[in-house]
Amino acid sequence: MNVLLNPSVRQIVAQVDAVLRHDRTAAVIAIRAQHDESWPSTLAVGEREFSVAWCPSPIAVREQLLALADGAMDDPGPVSSESPGKLPGLVVLTPLPDHVLGADVLARFSRGKVFSVEAWDMLRHAFQARAIDSRLARWPWVAEALLENLPAGGYPPVAGGVLDVDAAWSQVLRCVLGMTTEHGGRPDLASVLRWTLSPEATRRYGDLHEKARQQVGEWLIEILGSCGRLVAQVLEAGYGGELMPIALVCGMVLKRPDDTPLAPELLAAAVRLERYTGGTPIPLREGLRLHAAAVQVAKAMDASTLMPVLDVADQLVASLHLMAFAERSSDLPSGFSARLSIFANAITEFLATGPEKKPAARAAATAAVLVAGGAVREHRLAVHQANRVRRVEMAMRLVRWLSNAEPGPHIGLDSLAKSHADEGAFADWARLALMGGDDLAVVTRAYSALREAARVRRESSNRQFAVALSAWNQGGCPKLDPIVPVEQIIADVLAPVATLAPVLLLVVDGLSFPIYRELLEDAQRQGWNEVLPSAQDKASVGLTTIPSITEISRTSLFCGKLLQGQAANEKTGFAQHPALVPLVASNRPGARPVLFHKAELTSASDGVTLSEVVRDAIGSRERKVVAVVFNGVDDHLSGSAQLNHRWALDDLRLIKPLLYEARNAGRLVLITADHGHVIDEATHALANPAQDKTVASGSDPATGDRWRTVAGAPVSAEEIMLSGGRVMTPHGQRQVVVPWSETLRYGSRKNGYHGGISLQEMLVPITLLTTGSVLPEGLRHAPSTAPAWWELAAETSPASPGSQPLAKALSRKTKPQTPVASGQQSLFELPALEVVQATAVEPDWISALLESTAFLSQKQWVARSGVTDEEIRSLLEALSERGGKVSKQALAARLGMPLLRVSGFVSAARRLLNVDQAPVLTLDEAEGTVGLNRALLETQFGGRTGRAQ
Repeated sequence: MNVLLNPSVRQIVAQVDAVLRHDRTAAVIAIRAQHDESWPSTLAVGEREFSVAWCPSPIAVREQLLALADGAMDDPGPVSSESPGKLPGLVVLTPLPDHVLGADVLARFSRGKVFSVEAWDMLRHAFQARAIDSRLARWPWVAEALLENLPAGGYPPVAGGVLDVDAAWSQVLRCVLGMTTEHGGRPDLASVLRWTLSPEATRRYGDLHEKARQQVGEWLIEILGSCGRLVAQVLEAGYGGELMPIALVCGMVLKRPDDTPLAPELLAAAVRLERYTGGTPIPLREGLRLHAAAVQVAKAMDASTLMPVLDVADQLVASLHLMAFAERSSDLPSGFSARLSIFANAITEFLATGPEKKPAARAAATAAVLVAGGAVREHRLAVHQANRVRRVEMAMRLVRWLSNAEPGPHIGLDSLAKSHADEGAFADWARLALMGGDDLAVVTRAYSALREAARVRRESSNRQFAVALSAWNQGGCPKLDPIVPVEQIIADVLAPVATLAPVLLLVVDGLSFPIYRELLEDAQRQGWNEVLPSAQDKASVGLTTIPSITEISRTSLFCGKLLQGQAANEKTGFAQHPALVPLVASNRPGARPVLFHKAELTSASDGVTLSEVVRDAIGSRERKVVAVVFNGVDDHLSGSAQLNHRWALDDLRLIKPLLYEARNAGRLVLITADHGHVIDEATHALANPAQDKTVASGSDPATGDRWRTVAGAPVSAEEIMLSGGRVMTPHGQRQVVVPWSETLRYGSRKNGYHGGISLQEMLVPITLLTTGSVLPEGLRHAPSTAPAWWELAAETSPASPGSQPLAKALSRKTKPQTPVASGQQSLFELPALEVVQATAVEPDWISALLESTAFLSQKQWVARSGVTDEEIRSLLEALSERGGKVSKQALAARLGMPLLRVSGFVSAARRLLNVDQAPVLTLDEAEGTVGLNRALLETQFGGRTGRAQ
């Protein structure tokens, strides 16, 4: 029996309540107590009020009974078993045995006895249980703790009428320690770790007496095994509040790749960790289990609550003298920073190899960058550092692009235009993303050097483009596929499409190809898909005027001929464009093409929301063509240079409402630009770009940001002089000097410039978008256009231990590293990767699969899958080449399929390959990847299908 020596107030109340449940009119309740305490003089229990008296002698008991009798005679209220009313009551607390009290006194007590506060019996009533689990006898403190913390309304009734060990301890942990668990069950390691994050946790634990802490520790061992012992040791050592940081550091200290011995420094750190466990070593298995639970908890925390915990963990790492090993941690900020530094050093080594080095050295350096970048992406803080990880990914892509052999000179303007649209624009996008660098100086320096290497290669293309453009311009500007001069976009692209469906022409002033690529990716995520005329393999590329300035190129675009003008000229020219006039079925004004400029787009009432006039025009069923000029990109060129701008549809005010109205009206959206631009990066001004005084005036100079008249400074090595053809200045001159290099400007420094003839300024996108899956006849969905080097999935997913690239990168850290014990393998010694060339595919395994009896039988079973054997072959080859995992975008490019169709195609292929719904082929829409389980494929179809490595 768990009899308490001296009952607490709550226990007295619980005992009185238990008596009153059987006899509501009980007047005198005696309870055994060993010594006097500062009990209250009265207690309220339900509707009754009881006096409380300490009676150390028989005379004291009799005096209290006489006083109670006298009080009852003075105020005899109505009393019954149903309504005890104001019946006075007395609680006698006495240490006297029954024989000392005497039979006459005992007869006055309720039930003729002195109650001993028997904890478990009282708890049985508190939990409304029929019985108590006998195993609770092992935990005498549990009864004391539950009675001491008895809630006013009692405990919830136990299921099945039995108060078992789990139910009792669950309430102890909740009421005494403040530890909550899912569904009130046993706590797991994650629950304990979450509990220690509360400042109250260690205070509550510290307030327990030694016996109570001992029993809490025993229960933790009971439910958590040896890990519970580790937790109890940390709590008893007084470091419960640091349990989560300690757990995270355990993973860094104790993790042993391939069971290799730990370095001496790590062994020493493991010894230093013993101070947090009361001098007891942390077993490897238990330390790693605790770390795994801490990772689970950390994933569910937001940054505001997680970062203080990680800061404490980093302080712990520093106190253990482990900062030189920080890259081992996949959890801590120091580990993230260390991996970024390794990544930066790998980039520096890659750039040092240079294209002139041996291919093997270049490939190894590339692999080191990709593996180091993969380690950054796989760090668990990557989700909280999205922008920094995005720059890591862009740097990886630039390295892959630079690792490819530099293409030889392109023969013509058309070849250069295709190259820019298909690859160069992606490289420029990556370059722009790296501007601004990183929080770490070493990473910023590496990014700057990488951008410079990319710029040098792009400048070579710019020079080739300038030469080709000059020759084409002098040769009469012949038609070249896929080039469409801006003045022909309406006639060659817009008008034919408008015969198939209504169109919204969205001219984004200053939209360069790199920004277009970024916006297109965002648009595709929001359900917009690129379409093409059925006869075209790829989208056309627009070519702006020379120089690439708004007052010439945009007016020429809307009017259909080389022309200088302003908004009024553009409106008139667009409405009367010869290619659009036949589309007007009547002379009604509501059917004519209409053009809206910047000032007309917003509502007059607030100046920020889309005008109702524009909404009505786009929604009109009569009007085939509506055009809008959007200036957000061009305006950005004069904006702040201290902003790292990332282009997304949500950030371009009015674009989303325009697209919304177009979608609702069933309009196709044709996006193009009048010219592109270059961003200011290490530009310099021409020393003396003297103006032609014969044509210049104070308010109308003959020099722009990146163009000038022939008169003045001699043509420099970064410039070219063009004349005739499509050359036209604002003053009507047909000869001009323009820079082909991105680094030259003629005016003051701004965020960006246009007017020159670099690829980014001269070539503009022409893309047709729709949200519909059913297209008008004459159109088809465009295939994905991302280059192969843009895909990162396979190159950053090492398959097996044993490679050297990152280990080599680790050796290049700026700070000297402590030597590693002989035979030890670095945490990040990951496999060498085929960076440029795809892994060779086994020549026969796919054929064997397609010819297997199991596959042929499955084809008959899934007769309407709609997937051909050749498509299955292409799918499996793509997955095999990329290690069994590929992004949807890369798969679309490999299969020559629109991104829109990939999910449906994979679903159809899964019906063939996933026999009995086994996950042979998987599609992760959230991650945007497709996966192949080759081992399961072999099991399902039998025979040797090979194994993708």
